[in-house]
Amino acid sequence: MRHTDLFPTKELEESIVNRKKNVDGRNDNWLQMRWLRYEKSCALRLKYKSTLNHDVEFDEINLAKAGKGRAALSLPKHEELLFTQLRAETEAKKRDMLDLLPSIPPVYHPFFKHLPTVLNIRQSHLARDAGGEISYD
Repeated sequence: MRHTDLFPTKELEESIVNRKKNVDGRNDNWLQMRWLRYEKSCALRLKYKSTLNHDVEFDEINLAKAGKGRAALSLPKHEELLFTQLRAETEAKKRDMLDLLPSIPPVYHPFFKHLPTVLNIRQSHLARDAGGEISYD
């Protein structure tokens, strides 16, 4: 995931409702939800299960605001990014994350190993000012 994949949620929060009941009229407990499923064809509906059992059917919550007129058919489009540039971590934070690598599946290790740090970005700016190559390793 890149910083260009992250968008602000304000528009989304303003266009949906936090429902307490599902479409069948039963009470929802958001803390008990274990499996969430979103389908583009039903943009303002969220399917969920309170168990990870594959045999149990999904329940559904309608997140659309109730009001007069035609209901919105889709989620708001994202015009702006949440972050305009890559966020850097401190050296201490990166060291802590690298210490946790034994608990993380190996497929994700390159992500953590190549995270830019504040120190690396400062060094790359100095190298760029001195005419050197830019590297975030």
